[in-house]
Amino acid sequence: MSAMAHEPSAQEEVLLEGFLDLGTPEGFRAELIEEEIVVTGPPDGEHEDYISLIVEQVFAQSATRMQFSGHKGAGPRATGCMYATT
Repeated sequence: MSAMAHEPSAQEEVLLEGFLDLGTPEGFRAELIEEEIVVTGPPDGEHEDYISLIVEQVFAQSATRMQFSGHKGAGPRATGCMYATT
């Protein structure tokens, strides 16, 4: 079976160009999903509260000392370990 190269259509090129030129405000996230630009605002305070409750429960049950960063997630204190993102 051979793969064929996909030549982007003019509409796809315009969409991609518009997406790349999009001036997304600080804290917002822009994604190109199935030929649609989706802009998502930053999480609200409730999101952080729920994450905090979950992190407290995980830490309480963990035999390993852990640390948490809202932007990196949770993981063991050792350097170079993987982090679970939030």
